[in-house]
Order: sequence, then C-alpha cells, then structure tokens
Amino acid sequence: MQAFSRILSNSRLSIEKARQGGY
Repeated sequence: MQAFSRILSNSRLSIEKARQGGY
C-alpha cells in the first residue's frame, strides 16, 4: 500500500519538524 507508506512518511516529517522547533 503506497498510501499507507505515504501517511507514515508524512507523520514522520511532521514529528521531525516539531523536534526541530518548526511546529
């Protein structure tokens, strides 16, 4: 499922952004 993988990637990017203080 590419959609599922895409969602996971999106969540991962959001988490990394929040970690860097971009949230």
